[in-house]
Amino acid sequence: MANRSRISIALADIVYELSKIHPSVYRYQEIAELFSLNRSRWNLPAAMNLRKFIAAIIDQGLVEYGSLEFGDVEYIYFYTSEASMFQIVTRVGGTAHLSYATALYFWGLAENLDGKVYLNQEQTKRTIKKGKLSQDAINQVFLRPQRETRLATMYNEYRIVLTSSKFSDGLGIIEGAFEETGSVSITDIERSLIDCVVRPAYAEPEILLAAFRNARLNNSISVGKLATYLRQLDYVYPYEQAIGLYLEYAGNYTEEEILLFKREVMNFDFYLDYDILETQYSEKWRLYFPKNFSNVDLLEKK
Repeated sequence: MANRSRISIALADIVYELSKIHPSVYRYQEIAELFSLNRSRWNLPAAMNLRKFIAAIIDQGLVEYGSLEFGDVEYIYFYTSEASMFQIVTRVGGTAHLSYATALYFWGLAENLDGKVYLNQEQTKRTIKKGKLSQDAINQVFLRPQRETRLATMYNEYRIVLTSSKFSDGLGIIEGAFEETGSVSITDIERSLIDCVVRPAYAEPEILLAAFRNARLNNSISVGKLATYLRQLDYVYPYEQAIGLYLEYAGNYTEEEILLFKREVMNFDFYLDYDILETQYSEKWRLYFPKNFSNVDLLEKK
């Protein structure tokens, strides 16, 4: 009873300290640090360890407990009733953000979530030597299926997919606020489009083409920023050829905007997607793309 009484006395202070962490989702380590830093000030009993403290704040209704498993890794977290599912899944991994088709949906560029929520975590910074491209090397990679992450779990009715991308120092990753999510980490429109071009398994070409069209219709895209991001990301593969085709086939971008992605010399044939069963070829972009790509015959310009 004494332990509970002291927790009750410290309740307002505990709530205040929890409120400093936003959104209202707390990783296990954050609760541990909170307890370690404040236990003396809160005058908690010497016998109260971290496990008992967590049990007490759950019992007091301050937080609820949950866990998510991605492969062999279990993420333990605590949350309040105000936290949305999207805030929870982006916080449990530490630095995850909404990305790919999920980001397109929240920016109003895709119709639905299709039962999946895509998260991404940037890799740590490391020195990577860029290899020299060859046509044979490109063919070897893109004539096979894209390698997809195996890290996925279920949360309510959604399949939560956790991916990993190259270090970019948070380029285009922002805090966005949506009615369904609350404040959440997410890629902005331009970065979302590039990411989907780079990893087409996480937003099919037809979905992405519609997203490019919608971004122009909504007047929500900066093509200049799109080009700048692509240069800064400094990919080995010539993704500008794929983006150029998307912009042209969207049908609502200016020639000047499209030409931002047109090199005078394109050294290699490239692919819009991996493992395309039936292809068409754009001579202008030196690009193979699916035969059923939207309005291909109508919009093709060489």
